Amino acid sequence: MRAGLVSDLLPDRRFDLRHHRYLPGPAGPPVDRATDGPATFRDATGTTDPMWEQCWWDVVPGALDWHEPLARIEMGDGPDGPWLPAVAHGRRADDQGCGVEIVHLGPGERGHRYAVRWWDPAFRAGREHRAVLAANTGRSELAGGPFDRPATARSGRDHPPAAGPTADLPRSRAGFAARLTCPRRDSNTGPTA
Repeated sequence: MRAGLVSDLLPDRRFDLRHHRYLPGPAGPPVDRATDGPATFRDATGTTDPMWEQCWWDVVPGALDWHEPLARIEMGDGPDGPWLPAVAHGRRADDQGCGVEIVHLGPGERGHRYAVRWWDPAFRAGREHRAVLAANTGRSELAGGPFDRPATARSGRDHPPAAGPTADLPRSRAGFAARLTCPRRDSNTGPTA
């Protein structure tokens, strides 16, 4: 006993920290994984950046491994060029970084609806992109249709054009309009770029 202090330590300390599962359990009806229409473009507003969004149907949120990759963006250059992982601003465009977001939109008639959102997309003449859902919890990989199409359709990838900001513009102005971007992000989804 020094300076009038007593240190009476317990011989054993135990902690019982409770945890809670916030996602619903993995139980649910089997659902066919499928895209929900073509990718769509949302132009910049006063509070959000521009983005491409691809929606899809899948199993309940608790049946997905959210700690594993769920989606990536791929790019294709030139006529019939191979699909490669997209790179935007020196980083791969996938949900492991901050440029691609996965959102659960809620249950629906075909299962649970999700969206892959690609914020601050990169543009280049002659290049098109597509969203790819990675294989996850035994579910196979699924690629969406191409978007950000060049003015002339690629012969090996002739899909209906994606809805977006250039759909109603003359072909000569479509490439220019697609390159317009805004450096802001939505204050609810992440930091300002």
